Amino acid sequence: MKTIKKMKNHAKKTLQIAALSATMLFSVNGFAGPIHDAAISGNTAEVLRLIQAGADVNAQSNDGWTPLHFAAWKGKTETTIALIKAGADVNVQNKWGKTPLDYAKKKGHTETAYAIENSREILHKQADAQAAEIAEILLNAQIAYKVGNYEAALPLIKQLAKEGDIWGMTQLGEMFETGKVVAVNAKLAKQWYKKAGDKGSVFAKERYYSMP
Repeated sequence: MKTIKKMKNHAKKTLQIAALSATMLFSVNGFAGPIHDAAISGNTAEVLRLIQAGADVNAQSNDGWTPLHFAAWKGKTETTIALIKAGADVNVQNKWGKTPLDYAKKKGHTETAYAIENSREILHKQADAQAAEIAEILLNAQIAYKVGNYEAALPLIKQLAKEGDIWGMTQLGEMFETGKVVAVNAKLAKQWYKKAGDKGSVFAKERYYSMP
């Protein structure tokens, strides 16, 4: 009986703490959504999951607080960096004219403030890493295509096309036009040729206009 009573008391206290936290959160910055809650608790995995599911990385509460404001306010550096990489605006202001950096500095969160101040460098490093990854995929795709291993080349070419790579879009158009390991599909071929042509591929543009 004592054990059950202790469990009930513990559960009651947990609910009270959760309610108090929610009340404090609302009173500080107005209505906030799931991504704001995840940011303030430093739950980076949940923040990224919500963004991938379509949540707005720059969504503002009634008082103009974004997820980045929350993360900065609480000194959640890992979450702050993840939000910046996902496109969070480091210069956005709430209704009091405060930016995430203002709160990180005010609360003495040195590492978080440094991350925000160096957001450009973070994004540049991310861009460099992505460029290196695309370059490796491109090389592997070109080698596979050149030796006639179209089955191995196809998923790589699709990935390149999705990333907006001109060669990838052109080759995907050609594969749909000629039926290389995919069913012939003139409509898809023309779509990819047009995309590649719009980005400067002369060959793709010629194929687009020459196809019926």
